[in-house]
Amino acid sequence: MTKVDKLGRKIPEFDRSAANKKGAATRKEIYGTDTHSRAGSVGGRVRTRGYFGKLKDDGQTEELKKLSQKGLEVRRSHTNQGDE
Repeated sequence: MTKVDKLGRKIPEFDRSAANKKGAATRKEIYGTDTHSRAGSVGGRVRTRGYFGKLKDDGQTEELKKLSQKGLEVRRSHTNQGDE
């Protein structure tokens, strides 16, 4: 059965499999076959250790201890609220 639009024009059959293959070939041609691995390696190189890792690297152990104690106090206060 041929599909037609409102004006009676024939709607062509659309092969999704062929379209996906053509798109994949175009992406490989433009960006190369290793585009995903290159993107992942960039992310791995840029990744940092965050604020706590920076403090540890800089040798600011006292600041880390203060933050750790503060976090423990907050955690204890939240867990003890349910006991009342």
